[in-house]
Amino acid sequence: MHIGQNIMMLRQILSIKQQALARTLRISQQAVSKIEMQADVEYTLLNKIADAFGVPVDVIKDFDKREIADLINNNTFSVNTSIGKKIEGVRRFVGTTQVELGKALGISKQAVSKMERSNKMNNDKIKQVAAVLGVTLTGLKNFNREAVQYALHKSIMEKTKSRNHETSNIARLEKAIKFFQYLLKEEREKIIR
Repeated sequence: MHIGQNIMMLRQILSIKQQALARTLRISQQAVSKIEMQADVEYTLLNKIADAFGVPVDVIKDFDKREIADLINNNTFSVNTSIGKKIEGVRRFVGTTQVELGKALGISKQAVSKMERSNKMNNDKIKQVAAVLGVTLTGLKNFNREAVQYALHKSIMEKTKSRNHETSNIARLEKAIKFFQYLLKEEREKIIR
């Protein structure tokens, strides 16, 4: 689990710029960039970031890259975008740099950059890129950033709603326990008198 990467991916999914998050947190954009590079983030700061995103801290902590791959594979419909742009979009969505993709493919960062500007590519190369990015060939070929972003945003909000409901149920149970403890105390005092 890399909390900084989770923060970065959720920020991008929620269409929040680093500068806007920095203003909300009253820190510099460079500080936000540094946070996104950290494997762990102090709980108080993580709580402030979760508030800025409008999600519980657990959504940031438990965010899973595989969920993005599933959404890319299942929530796409073809748009007239070059294959290179689709590769770039998926790469960014799954939080992989050009250097990391190049290393996995055995090519340079410059070759990845050139690939991301290309309009055509053979299917074998697209399959190889899809496998490295953890998506299907169809998911990569039909990638639509807006559709995936919408589906992921919806998924995050559903998790938030579910966790808020769970928290509300726990609070009710805690109140009930306190009430019963109070009643027990009253009964004990009656017995003692």
